[in-house]
Amino acid sequence: MANTRFQFIDIICLLSLTLLLHEVPSVGALVCVTCSPSDPLCESGRHRGTTLCEEGMYNCYILAVFVEPYTRPLISRGCSRLSYSGVCRQQEIKSKMVRFCPVTCPFERCNVRQGT
Repeated sequence: MANTRFQFIDIICLLSLTLLLHEVPSVGALVCVTCSPSDPLCESGRHRGTTLCEEGMYNCYILAVFVEPYTRPLISRGCSRLSYSGVCRQQEIKSKMVRFCPVTCPFERCNVRQGT
C-alpha cells in the first residue's frame, strides 16, 4: 500500500443505519481512496439503495463503518446533514458499537486494526 497521505474528508455522509447493521462483509485489504463531490455515485444518490439527497444535505463522501467485533469495515457512501472534521464518531446502535470513520490513509486515527 502506498504511503501517500490523503487529506481528511471534512464532511461525511451516513447510509441508513438498518443497512449498516447487517453482517459486515469481508472486504479484504483496504485501499487508500478519497471521494470527490463529483463522484458519479454520490451525484446520482442511487447507490446502496439510498434516495437522492434532500435539499440542505451535504455532498456524499466515502465512509468506513466498523461494527464491533468486526475489524474489517463496510465501505459505504450516503448523504447526511452531519458535518465534522477528520475524526471518527462512535455510537451504540441496537446494542452494537458502531464507529464511523472518514476514509483516509493510513487508518490509525480509527483506533482499530485494518484487517488483512
